[in-house]
Amino acid sequence: MDYKFAKQLKDAGFPHKHSMLGGNDGDSEYCFYAEFLKGEYICVPTLSELIEACGYKFDALNKIKNIGIWRASGFLDHYLIALDGSTPEEAVANLWLELNKKNDQSR
Repeated sequence: MDYKFAKQLKDAGFPHKHSMLGGNDGDSEYCFYAEFLKGEYICVPTLSELIEACGYKFDALNKIKNIGIWRASGFLDHYLIALDGSTPEEAVANLWLELNKKNDQSR
């Protein structure tokens, strides 16, 4: 996952754990540190953290072998939705973004 995608998750309110900010305890593979953003840390969540953040709405993660993508599915208002990514993390991150985008619109 690149900086731009990790920043998109953070800006959308992804629930980063406080311990991830230091990046020292193995909760996250790495963090981007951007001085030009006044010392802001932007951490890349692990696959487990992404799935956990989707909560009970997460359904499944599959690799679509014939086209080489990953697909994460979940439930949104009793409908099954699926989003793709080039990695498992990107697919689940896309799912989390969609689930939370829809939740924000209903508020």
